[in-house]
Amino acid sequence: MAGSIDRDELGANGGNFRETSGLVQLSWRAGRKLAVSLQSERFERHADTSATDYTENRAWLQLTYGAAPAGLPESATRLPVGPEP
Repeated sequence: MAGSIDRDELGANGGNFRETSGLVQLSWRAGRKLAVSLQSERFERHADTSATDYTENRAWLQLTYGAAPAGLPESATRLPVGPEP
């Protein structure tokens, strides 16, 4: 799981702007060769003039089959099903 939030305040001849963006990502290895990744992003912009305000939401679901994806440890595929010997 990973996430980030960025905030910027910008000034220009046309006015002042405040931009905020956020990102959340969840990745899971569902087997030796299968990985699932869900990512969501949100962008907002507020300005002195409402004509340039906007909000944008994005979401992705990614399925990967093949070699183990980078950043996901091998242990992520093992789920406990009983007491360890």
